[in-house]
Amino acid sequence: MYETRNVISDYIVESKDKMDYKADNNWKIVADAKRSVTFETADAGKQYLNLYEGIEATDATRQDAAGRLFRTYTTELEAAPVDLTLSVDVIKPGAKVVTGKTTPNANVTLKDGQTVLATTTADAQGMYRLTVKPLKLRQSLTIESELNGKTMTETKVVGDGFVGAPAISKRLTYANTTVLTGTSSPGAKMVLKRDGKRIAYATADETGKFEFTKRAGFVAASYEIEAKDVSGKVVESESFVIAKPKMMTPKNTKGVKVGTRALIGKTTPGATVVLKDAKGKQVAKVKASWAGTYTFTFKKGLAEGTYKVIASDYDGSGAKQSTFNLK
Repeated sequence: MYETRNVISDYIVESKDKMDYKADNNWKIVADAKRSVTFETADAGKQYLNLYEGIEATDATRQDAAGRLFRTYTTELEAAPVDLTLSVDVIKPGAKVVTGKTTPNANVTLKDGQTVLATTTADAQGMYRLTVKPLKLRQSLTIESELNGKTMTETKVVGDGFVGAPAISKRLTYANTTVLTGTSSPGAKMVLKRDGKRIAYATADETGKFEFTKRAGFVAASYEIEAKDVSGKVVESESFVIAKPKMMTPKNTKGVKVGTRALIGKTTPGATVVLKDAKGKQVAKVKASWAGTYTFTFKKGLAEGTYKVIASDYDGSGAKQSTFNLK
């Protein structure tokens, strides 16, 4: 069959711009699809070609300039057997395109349950792109590839396998803050660690924003935020340090008068601020904001007298104080 293979393949080589072909393991010529072909070869080869079923010769021959006879033959080429493959790239929340790779020229369909969202045909390299409306986090999709009656499917969950690196808001990263905010991927599971120990959990919303809260405040220490995808298998992290605060002497800026119901001032962000009277009795206690401002409020108004404003870290260390009089 070696000669037969060469006779047919020589013809097909000349016509390769019209079809794809190859020889299988049995030296049989197969095409990209089942199709009829016509080829011409030396009439001397007819005795060999007649040994094979499916190859038919015409009765007429053609003589070339050298006096050699050629005859025309026809045969059916079978489609080459295809190993169907299928892979799907990670699908991010909000994606408008689903991509991947399958067998060249395969028909690809994207479904949500029984609903067909998109269809396409893979290119010559097997790459495909399915254009859809924005996909939702945790949406379960089925991708189906079909070629020559064979089918392969893959199930993919939107967001599975992808998570954005967490980014913490620097504005709120100060000692004793009660809130830490940042961004990651929508739906990401967030874990906050302090010195390697898990201390808080959160889930990013549909825009990717997350928030950790702690009533007692986040003290000066080394922290790490972990973000996990919807499967919990893919993890991204960011480390940061909340430095021990350097206390600023508190300074009252507004409401310094007898009968005031609000005394406002400024000190170190996150500092614990205490107001005491002349006898050392605590009148009020608050925590300074991210901007370092503090506000004491009073139901009956502040009476005449001498007062101290003391600002310190959460444990009382580094205290700074100022004194003022109301007359």
